[in-house]
Parts: sequence; C-alpha cells; structure tokens
Amino acid sequence: MVKKCMELVIAVDDPRAEDVRTLLDTHLAFSREVTPPGHVHALDVDGLLDPAVTFFSARRDGVLLAVGALKRLDESHAELKSMHTSASVRGQGVGRAMVDHLLAVAADRRYQRVSLETGTVDAFLPARRLYAKVGFKACEPYGEYTVNPHSTCMTINIEGRGDPMAKRFDTIDDYIKSLPTNVQQIVESIRQTVRAAAPDSVETIAYQMPTFKWKGKSLIHFGAWKAHIGLYPIPAGSAAFEKKLSKYTTGKGTVRFLIREPIPHDIVRTMVTLRMKEISGAAGLGRGNAR
Repeated sequence: MVKKCMELVIAVDDPRAEDVRTLLDTHLAFSREVTPPGHVHALDVDGLLDPAVTFFSARRDGVLLAVGALKRLDESHAELKSMHTSASVRGQGVGRAMVDHLLAVAADRRYQRVSLETGTVDAFLPARRLYAKVGFKACEPYGEYTVNPHSTCMTINIEGRGDPMAKRFDTIDDYIKSLPTNVQQIVESIRQTVRAAAPDSVETIAYQMPTFKWKGKSLIHFGAWKAHIGLYPIPAGSAAFEKKLSKYTTGKGTVRFLIREPIPHDIVRTMVTLRMKEISGAAGLGRGNAR
C-alpha cells in the first residue's frame, strides 16, 4: 500500500537505507535522552527487520521526512512503532499522514486493534496529542510493557474500518492485470527473470506487491509506480556490482528502473542470486514518537 498526500509518498522502505538509518539514530538518541535506562522501547534497525514488522517511510521528492512501522502482535492486534518525523517538517501534517497510513494498512490486514507505547514526559506531549486526536485512548499495558511512571499505552479499535471497495490483489496475475498494457509487459518480464533465477521460489503477494519467497523467506519484492519499477531489498554485492547498481538507486534500500528505459535483467538476476546467498547464510547462522 502506498499513500500520496500533497506530494508526500508513504511506502514500504528498508530500515538499512542510509538516510533512514540517520533518522532512526536521531529517533533513538531522542528516546534515550528523555527516558530513563530500562524504559526505552524504541526499535533499532535489527528490530525493524523482524518479519513481524513492516517499516514505512514518508518522502517528498525523494527526501525522507518521517518513518513509522506496524508490528504484528497476533492475528487481531498490531502495534505502531518507530514513529518519528523530521524536526524540519513537524506541524505540517506529515506525522498525521503516517499514522493514518499505518491504520489503513492495519485495517487492510484485518486487524481489530492497534496499540502503542510512548513516553510520559513533556517531550512526548505532541505525540500523545496527535494519537489522541486520531482516536487512540489510554489503555492497560500490553505485551512486554508494565505499569510505571515513564510510559503510557494507548489503543484504538479499528474493526470494520477496512474499505470493502479498496483494490486488493490475491495473485501476481491480478496485480499485473491492473496495470497499463505497456507496464504489464515490463512487470511480467521481471517476473519471468526472477522465476528463471530462482526456479524453486514461490510467488505470493505481500504489502499488495508481487513477491517471491525462497526457503520461507522474502526473496524479492517489486512494484510498478508512475514512472519506474521498484525492486527491494538490495543485497550486498561486490564493488563492481554496487557500481553497476548505483545509477538505479536512491539510497541503499530500493532499486528503481525507469519505465521508459530498458530493464537491466542481468541486474535483476544478480540481485536474486545474491539474495539467495544471504538467505542461505542467515539460515546457516540460525538466525511523533511511538517507541
């Protein structure tokens, strides 16, 4: 799901992207500065890579303005995490747009309730006011949280909020059929390239985008926008590969191929191969502000 508001683009992003890391560092530093040790619940990058977490960014003309995340607690309950808006755009509705987007995603996924934990000191007052304005109400601690003077929990019931007319895709075929004819051909060609590079991968839809999974893990996501095709995540590669990739990236999280230019299928194949190596390696190892 992607939301555009006043040229603001809110979409799934990679918390490892360079500009995202910088804003997350600011978020963590703020939380640690105003919250006593042992009561900081903000997630770091590793925490945001948890499969239960979907991480979003808000950008205008490619410039990162805010971040936020939705964490699955159980089939009916999700948590809002890592809400942070750049100081330069506070008071301009960016934080509200992010909260609204996260709630829309939660409704789309059929959650009945969304909760959050935030601080009680005055530094968190603007965030608490925003959440209350949206409809969040104070609630008892949930999950790992406890009753203490340093944090407060809030929740909102969103049961029945899902828009029954919203466009949803059950298969990649459904997704492709919704696109303009010329873009259908491009997306289908990328699909076939991924299939060929990972013949035992499994097709699915995740975040309403075409997705391939391999060994139970997300291998690659891709989607069509107005002027480009986006693919993520970008795997680590050789210096030569990263140099080749540099003309197509807007950070470390996503590759963007312009629709008007030929798709470099060799890069797509390499991305898939490197992602498979990453997944195999991980398996071998066994492995405002809502905080």
